[in-house]
Amino acid sequence: MNRWLFSIRTRLAGFITVLIGVISVFIYLYFPRRLEEQVTRSIIEKAKSIAEMAAFNINSALFFEDYEGIEDGLQGARSNEDVVYIVVLNSNGKEVISYNKEGAERADFLATSNPDHISFEEKLYGYVAPVRLNEQTIGRLFIGLSLEDVRAEVRRSKAAVAMVSLLVFVIGMLCVFGISTLITRPLGRMTQTVRKIAEGDLNQRASSTYIGEVGDLARSFNLMVDELVNAHRELEALNLDLEKRARALQEEITERKRVLKELQESEERVRDILENANDLIQSIRPDGSLLYVNRAWLKILAYRPEEVSGLPMTAIVHPASLATWTESLERLIRGEETGRIGLVLMTNDGRFVDVEGNLSCKFEDGRPAAVRGIFRDVTERKKIDLLKDEFVSTVSHELRTPLTSIHGSLDLVNKMLAGQNLEKVHKLVEIALRNSHRLRYLVDDILDFQKIESGQLVFDIEPVRLSLLVKQALDENRGYGDRYHISFVMGTDLPDVTVNVDQGRLMQVMANLLSNAAKFSPPNGQVEVSIVRNDGKVRVAIRDHGQGIPEEFRGKIFKKFTQVDSSRTREKGGTGLGLSIAKSIIERLGGEIGFESTVNVGSTFYFELPLVPE
Repeated sequence: MNRWLFSIRTRLAGFITVLIGVISVFIYLYFPRRLEEQVTRSIIEKAKSIAEMAAFNINSALFFEDYEGIEDGLQGARSNEDVVYIVVLNSNGKEVISYNKEGAERADFLATSNPDHISFEEKLYGYVAPVRLNEQTIGRLFIGLSLEDVRAEVRRSKAAVAMVSLLVFVIGMLCVFGISTLITRPLGRMTQTVRKIAEGDLNQRASSTYIGEVGDLARSFNLMVDELVNAHRELEALNLDLEKRARALQEEITERKRVLKELQESEERVRDILENANDLIQSIRPDGSLLYVNRAWLKILAYRPEEVSGLPMTAIVHPASLATWTESLERLIRGEETGRIGLVLMTNDGRFVDVEGNLSCKFEDGRPAAVRGIFRDVTERKKIDLLKDEFVSTVSHELRTPLTSIHGSLDLVNKMLAGQNLEKVHKLVEIALRNSHRLRYLVDDILDFQKIESGQLVFDIEPVRLSLLVKQALDENRGYGDRYHISFVMGTDLPDVTVNVDQGRLMQVMANLLSNAAKFSPPNGQVEVSIVRNDGKVRVAIRDHGQGIPEEFRGKIFKKFTQVDSSRTREKGGTGLGLSIAKSIIERLGGEIGFESTVNVGSTFYFELPLVPE
């Protein structure tokens, strides 16, 4: 018995048994620990990336207590299948938002949140991240990741390792009974192989060329190592994938920070422009109360910032402008355009300010959110315009009376000198009479222009047969045409139509168009006048054969004080108000005026009026 106990085979068997046991224990202890370490790093990195990204997404919303924005910012984290619990605390430690997918108890979760340690005995891994804005911590975000799948995977890995360890031990025990001195050397080599594998060289394999149990043991050992290598590679692949996702999340966070910084800089530029603008800029709620005003608004209307918030515009708009303001606001809320409007605003210190500007409405989800307005202070300009109008009216009236007297006197003298042989005197009187005509027309144009600008031009509308009125206009202006050796020719087959017009004002338009056509036609030429009926309207056209209108003047031909020849040495005379007055008269009569022109061929001026139903 003693001999058997102390025999080489027994001692070798005992030694091999111990060795196999040590190997089995090493495998059972080493590889599961390595697995847990890798899984722990992966989970911590994943939780850190999700928590930091979620904290970045909600920082602005948490600062402004925008709960809907916080919910939106957490959508990315909530969509992750491993996230089962989210808690957001503000700077006072008060819970703001919580999300629980699988019913984790809050007390346990918050108390066990540890970003540096994972216990696979727990169901959740809790990670806490600070929520910062502008380098200031404004809250904390707790995030819980489920460890159920990880625990199951770890348990399976441990079970596999245990089975492998048990298999190794069983195979070793079976081999012990058949071992002999011949296998001592192979076992030594196998021991070396195991040592190298334990050192991390997983490419080592036991030689499988041996016969008998040693060869079987080597092949079984190699199979076991292959399984472990495969498991190790799968863990490395999983770890690599997690690292890639973490890098992608970090890159996304960096990009979002860059975009957010650009947006903040853009907002600062816009805010600086608005605050330093000279115009009055305001934003109004749909109910008419003020939401925002700039510095110019506060300065011009003499308000302090704390007095403006929520102030209704009806308290600022003068009663005379209240109807205009109310109508414009209602139209904007309905989605209609208002164009440029003028208002009188009451300042905080009792003054009145005239402003002109535009309004626009911002809609969100089809509903009006705010009405924005930009106005300019035109108080001084209106005072100057009023003084100008008063001056023009006064000067024109003061000139008209003596001019009428001078014109009448010259006309009487001209008739008295007719038939007498006083050619030089008669010529001088004719020149003075012609100049008095021009001055009278100038004063009349200025007075009409002033009345149009002030809205005081009176119209006496009545039905008129248009063909008779046009013929009368041609007869009254033939003398003007003779002065330039121009004949007025009227087309045949004139339609017998009736229009509602002020006869005197329409004669004024005809006189203006006929005189222009005569002035700018070549000597001994003709000016054709035609009347054409078309779709409920009638068009009167005056065509000349002059030089035409250059392209650069066509866009402003109907503007005030516009003449193709604007030099002081022009030969044709005129104020540059005729076409502007004609346009205003035709538009007041409900019609339209326009022209067609070809350089070096001629021009056709026309106006259209609505017909009186028969």
